[in-house]
Amino acid sequence: MSCVLPKPLSNCWLEQTMTYDTRTRSFTHQLLEWYAESARSYPWRETTEPYHIFVAEFMLQRTSPGHVVPVFREFLKRYPTTQAAAEASKEEMEEVLTPLGLGHRIELLQTALRHLAGEYDGRIPRDYESLVSLPGVGPYKARAVLCFAYGEDLGLVDVNVVRVLGRALDLVSTRSRPHMDRELWSTVDAMIPCGRAADFNLALIDLGALVCRVRKPCCSRCPVLSICLSAEKTGSANAQRT
Repeated sequence: MSCVLPKPLSNCWLEQTMTYDTRTRSFTHQLLEWYAESARSYPWRETTEPYHIFVAEFMLQRTSPGHVVPVFREFLKRYPTTQAAAEASKEEMEEVLTPLGLGHRIELLQTALRHLAGEYDGRIPRDYESLVSLPGVGPYKARAVLCFAYGEDLGLVDVNVVRVLGRALDLVSTRSRPHMDRELWSTVDAMIPCGRAADFNLALIDLGALVCRVRKPCCSRCPVLSICLSAEKTGSANAQRT
């Protein structure tokens, strides 16, 4: 039976739902301090324009951000509005997006953009149910748009975030696809400091990409090394920072 992820809430709800221990609070604090100094810079991170965020999330799925940057810029240069993108031919859009190897996602993106142009006058919805009803938009993309474009305090969970939280805080799931575990999503929602969802989510993404990698994690550079449970178990917590 498929898992139904929780509907997003409009405000962070840490105080109302969960009491976190010192380790978890320290994790969040140290993570955000590190991100303030080490955040990666990408054009979609410099805007809250819903259309730009929507397009970027399609491009970033299973694609390296570095490869996305030139395509993202070219796409918005050619199609500065939802309406302009909706009116593009399939061949024109493929010409721009093929370098990313998006495959069937090109058609899904164009179908979604045409739906937005026809049903929403080109505007990106700001409610969860409308977003997940669009072609190619699942819980992750919907939450990303609500977080980055509309400032909702919503967490994002993918396989990389699962890895980081599993190592650092021993947050694990018994499901075969942990990133689809509704309880894990709710837990991450509860960790977000009010009004800091964008920074929190991007900090987790960057930590997973730059430090807490799948292979050969750079524990000596980790901002949460001092409270990382995996480091304690393996002895990495005693590693000297470089």
